Amino acid sequence: MAPRILLIDDDRFARQVYGDALREAGYEVETAADGEAGLEALSRAQGTAGHVDVVILDMLLPGMDGHAVLSEARRIDPDVGVVVISALDRVDSAVRAIKAGAFDYLLKPVNSETLRIVVQRCLELRELLRENEGLKAHLALSQAGARITSDTERGQVYRHLVDALLGHTRAHRVLVVAEEEDRPVTLADAGEGPPAEALLPSPVVLQTVAGSPGFHEISLHEGHAVASALPEVESPTAVLLVSQSPLGETDLGRASFLLRHAAQALAALRRLEAAQELAYEDDLTGLYNARYLDRALDEALERAHSMGVPFSVLFLDLDHFKAVNDRYGHLAGSHLLAEVARVLKACIREDDKAVRYGGDEYVVLLPETRADAALRIAERIRQQVASHRFVLPNGEEVAVTVSIGVAAHPEHALNKEGILDQADAALYRGKRSRRNVVFLAGGEDAAQA
Repeated sequence: MAPRILLIDDDRFARQVYGDALREAGYEVETAADGEAGLEALSRAQGTAGHVDVVILDMLLPGMDGHAVLSEARRIDPDVGVVVISALDRVDSAVRAIKAGAFDYLLKPVNSETLRIVVQRCLELRELLRENEGLKAHLALSQAGARITSDTERGQVYRHLVDALLGHTRAHRVLVVAEEEDRPVTLADAGEGPPAEALLPSPVVLQTVAGSPGFHEISLHEGHAVASALPEVESPTAVLLVSQSPLGETDLGRASFLLRHAAQALAALRRLEAAQELAYEDDLTGLYNARYLDRALDEALERAHSMGVPFSVLFLDLDHFKAVNDRYGHLAGSHLLAEVARVLKACIREDDKAVRYGGDEYVVLLPETRADAALRIAERIRQQVASHRFVLPNGEEVAVTVSIGVAAHPEHALNKEGILDQADAALYRGKRSRRNVVFLAGGEDAAQA
């Protein structure tokens, strides 16, 4: 499409001469005889396929003078190029026009060839500026994507994603929404508008979006919204972009770019979490290992200090395990340890943490559990182990019992070393007494289940 020129001059002869010269050069030309008519034409063309590329403006106009027209034209379309032609041979007028954003200031009479060259240079500069803005926008988008992929926590990924989508698209509100317990919940929210609850899609819509690629239109009472699935998460999750008018290809392209980076970040986090799980897992029993216990106790202590939440620890040791190893061999002993772990896991709650501490010792961390409840759980474990039929690889059955020490925070200790020591001491008081018992941390007269 030929570049479009708007020629504003009150001199009909000048409009004819300059207009013909520019049309011969291949430009589409519209003319106006005064500033008001020219600004109206510029406004009318703004935002359409026939937008004005260059305004050629006479300074000496009836009514609204050239400087006022220049200022208003730049307000209407900041990207429009303006070439001033004037019979006003004054330096202050030229300086004022250039400062206001004019590309050049030519004195009448203007040679037609000179005018064509200046207009061409103006168009080339505008194209360079557009390319520069495009490169800057692309760089900013790439930096936003890199920021998302460098995040090491899911919450950070979601927050940086909604901020980037808000900054690089015409959306005025962006939410990350997931399904939890059969209802939609907001994981991240940026922008302005009604409460997030008013924008949340139904679980059915959320599952539909999360289960298929691309953008999906979402019905809202006001405005427009599109949603896209966010992969690499366990529950159905989508990103919702709310805008005053439908988002175009440029917006959706930028959104897709940022969503791909978020998917890469979440995939990397899943791999990292899987690797961490392996690092915290005991190979033989599938329980957590001592390394994980150290971290879990730190978290329990932090919750206890910040929220006043109690917790308890059980320290378990199999009775006479060495005799099983000596009689049946280490393979049978390993089989027995794994089977005890399965019994142990069946006795505890989902949030409790079962750990193989080493050898035939186990530890159970009981969040939000006081000593009396911990004693009941310990007794349940003791009874289940004692009544379980343990069958060795050779088909023989063996009887297994366990002694358990119980300690609670803050009753028995205020740090992780102390609470482990107290539970361990209670365990060995039990083993010195008669085994197959549960002892609570304390003095010699400690409670026994």
